[in-house]
Amino acid sequence: MKQKLSAGVVLLAMVAAACGGTSPSDSSVDPATSVTVQPISVGEPTSPLGDGSTITQDDSGQMFFTTAASRLQLQLSNDWLWSEPTINRPHQLIAINFVTDPGYSAWDILINEPGDVVVEASGMQVCDDCESLEFSVVITAQDE
Repeated sequence: MKQKLSAGVVLLAMVAAACGGTSPSDSSVDPATSVTVQPISVGEPTSPLGDGSTITQDDSGQMFFTTAASRLQLQLSNDWLWSEPTINRPHQLIAINFVTDPGYSAWDILINEPGDVVVEASGMQVCDDCESLEFSVVITAQDE
């Protein structure tokens, strides 16, 4: 289990490095309004998720565990403009289309096999000169 978790933390670090940082000299980002998300500490996932559980942007930076073949839901508030969330393969994110606006965008997270699942998105608040938010969670899927 610790080897799988370590691999997930390494994968998360590689993804973060590949995405690159934004330097203060980048004119498209105001350092005074940027939000820094604390990195995930190395250790065991502490929060269990049952099939059908919901993850929101308030969960960013958290590590969870569940069983393989779980279906979870990601909900991101419409108070932010979000990039399309990403997930590592072979897992899937499926957008949910609502008839009436519930105040958030949602995706089903399909966990297809044991291992670490990384879900990420970037958000900007819906206002002028507002802060940005980087969303990231790691879900460790275990054999049933």
